[in-house]
Amino acid sequence: MDLGASIPENPADTRQKLPLETPTGANDRQHGGNHYKQMEYQHWDFVVDTCQPYLIGCATKYVSRWRRKNGIEDLRKAQHYLEKADERGVGQGMDFSEAKLGRFTGQLQPDDANVIELIMDGRNQRAIKAIQDIIDGHGDAGVPVAVQPEPQDLDRQHTPEPSTEEATGTSDLDDLPVSA
Repeated sequence: MDLGASIPENPADTRQKLPLETPTGANDRQHGGNHYKQMEYQHWDFVVDTCQPYLIGCATKYVSRWRRKNGIEDLRKAQHYLEKADERGVGQGMDFSEAKLGRFTGQLQPDDANVIELIMDGRNQRAIKAIQDIIDGHGDAGVPVAVQPEPQDLDRQHTPEPSTEEATGTSDLDDLPVSA
């Protein structure tokens, strides 16, 4: 059995044939939150579609989710990954579709979109500075920013159902036998 026959000579040839539409399946669920699922064009599809190296993909991940997940901590992680990418010379001269970049960044706040564009353009030091500007604009950098819902997410929030005790005036404990 010749396993090498199924591997393309140039893996980039297969990447160019990926569909522009967002696949379904794994995108329909998320473990540990909904910070990616809220996006029509999810981060991992963006990473694959634009052939981002690992360190760059991690940096763009943290920039794209910081407002919905871990606040300033995520921005600091993005800076750290960009520092490592610079040390290793990763992310320079990436060839990617502007349409896919625009599709992804169009879902983000303008400052975050700008940072992603800088990263994808290989301007990591400028991206690190832009991230620092975002951090500095949020007060004491040592205190995590409270993650605020995006305006479009406010209508998705719901009021929790009242507990049995609140709804009926009784407690589940009322049904337990009393021991002597």
